[in-house]
Amino acid sequence: MRTLTCRGRRKGGGQMALGMANGWAATTKCGVHVLALLALLAAPAWAGECPLPAGEVTIASKAMPNTGIPQLLLHTVLAAPPAKIWAVVDDCAGYRRTMPRIKEARELSRTPTAILCEMTVDMPFPFDDLVSVTESVPTLQPGRWYRAFRQLRGDYLKNEGYWLLTPCGTESTLVEYQLHAVLPGAIPDVLVRRGQPNALRDMVRRISDALGLPPAK
Repeated sequence: MRTLTCRGRRKGGGQMALGMANGWAATTKCGVHVLALLALLAAPAWAGECPLPAGEVTIASKAMPNTGIPQLLLHTVLAAPPAKIWAVVDDCAGYRRTMPRIKEARELSRTPTAILCEMTVDMPFPFDDLVSVTESVPTLQPGRWYRAFRQLRGDYLKNEGYWLLTPCGTESTLVEYQLHAVLPGAIPDVLVRRGQPNALRDMVRRISDALGLPPAK
């Protein structure tokens, strides 16, 4: 697949089969603002059929070594083109509305190769709120919107994952979201394991609402 404008490097493999994905560590080298590329990245004619009905959400988990918190992999199909969904994912300042439990969010800096975002997560009593600064690295190719993120500093022991948007069907998008978020030891693992899948479903509901779509199933 030919990369448009940006050149990327990845570690590990990638696989678009539903329910299967390898982690990516991507870097880009380009002098064009990320959003300026969106108009060039129309869904290609070879976009396949959507593997899920619009609005349906699936979440798989994978045990990770040295931690009791699994890595989660979400798939859903949203009835909107990738560019519209990307605009929501790219808007750090809007995360109070589109991401679950975000109390405050602000963009610290943006370059063509990295976006820094500071977020405060509203934790239930009696736990303290969590603050995290994440670095997101976008890689755009025809028919493929990819955004890796990781915590640079903050209260999480680990907070990393990626977004992958792929056009499917007619004006729809297959959304793949991977997350491995390990919280401080004061928060019991059992609460995290129970709460994270619900938070991901809430995230899809919030993004759907921001796009004016019916609620996710």
